[in-house]
Amino acid sequence: MEHHLKEHIHEAPHIVTPKVYAMNLTVLGVLMALTVAVYYIHLGNNVLNLAAALIIACAKMTCIALIFMHVRWSSKLTWAFAGAGLFWFMIMLTYTFADYATRYDWHSPFITAPPFGG
Repeated sequence: MEHHLKEHIHEAPHIVTPKVYAMNLTVLGVLMALTVAVYYIHLGNNVLNLAAALIIACAKMTCIALIFMHVRWSSKLTWAFAGAGLFWFMIMLTYTFADYATRYDWHSPFITAPPFGG
């Protein structure tokens, strides 16, 4: 009977220390400042600015998932589902950028001339 009860005992939840939260806050603040800097600094072309912004956004997402969502201290199954979500997100980004990259440049007549002779 005692062996049967031991199977259902769960581990105590992981307690995150204030030091870890402070470090995460610092990292997220630095990444936010970098995001603002990338917005105002032109890196040569729009593709480089977009790539830099997406890399910074992925770094912020990783910090939030690992610390605030406790993925860092979770089971392998949680890591697998987090990885599957990231993999699916990368598939969506790939198809979105492939569609965007293969479009031709077109100009709306409303950009050069206002509608109704405005």
